[in-house]
Amino acid sequence: MTKMVLTLAIIIGSTLWTVLALAQSLPLMPGYYEVTATMSTSSEPEQRHRCVTAEHLANAEAVLNYAFAKKFTPLPNHKIMNFSVGGDKISYEVDTPFSLIHVEGTISDTNFSVMRSNKSKSGKVSPIPMTLTLIGKRTGDCKGK
Repeated sequence: MTKMVLTLAIIIGSTLWTVLALAQSLPLMPGYYEVTATMSTSSEPEQRHRCVTAEHLANAEAVLNYAFAKKFTPLPNHKIMNFSVGGDKISYEVDTPFSLIHVEGTISDTNFSVMRSNKSKSGKVSPIPMTLTLIGKRTGDCKGK
C-alpha cells in the first residue's frame, strides 16, 4: 500500500509540475533576439541580444528579464503569480523577498514588448521604484545551433 501511495504522489506531483511549467510558457519562437532595454533611471537604451531556447520559453522570467543567462535557473525565492497570456497580451507578477514586480505588455511568436515595474514591500524607498522596458525582435536562428 505504501508503494502505491508513493507512486500516486509522484505521478500527481509530476503532473502538477508539468501543468505549472506549461502555464508559464511563452508563445515566442526559439531563436536569436535583438533586445533593447531601457531603465526609467537612465535615458540611454542598452542593446541586450540573446539566444532564446525552448528551455528559456518554459519560464517567462528566463526571457522577459534584464539579467539574461544562457542557462536559466529560477531563483527559489522569486515566485511567478497571476500569469496570463491571451491574444497578444501578457502579464504576471514576480513576488520577491523585498519587492513585487509587475510585468505587462504584448507578445507574439517573434516579438515582445514589456514593462517591468517594481514596488517595495516595506513601503520604504529601497528598492528604488523603477521601470524597465524590454523590446525584443527575433532576427533569425541562434548561431552555432
